[in-house]
Amino acid sequence: LILDAIPGPIQKGLEVATGLIPALGFALLARLLINKQVAPYFFLGFLLSGYLKIPVTGIALLGAIVAIIMVNIMQKQKLATNEGGVVDDDDE
Repeated sequence: LILDAIPGPIQKGLEVATGLIPALGFALLARLLINKQVAPYFFLGFLLSGYLKIPVTGIALLGAIVAIIMVNIMQKQKLATNEGGVVDDDDE
């Protein structure tokens, strides 16, 4: 096999590198996504995963559901404020 031709130290280095890839990906996502509005949800996911032993897939699904609910609530609030405060030019 081709893998048998790779020297042991290089194989070990590749194993270490593949172990670091998830941490690197997580750090890149955190750098892009963390802000004051998102941080509480981010750390809530960590708490759920760490203390309650909820799998990451479960947390992702829960996060998607919460996001959909929050977007719907925000859209309804926006519609309510637009209907109450906007004057339509056709009514004049």
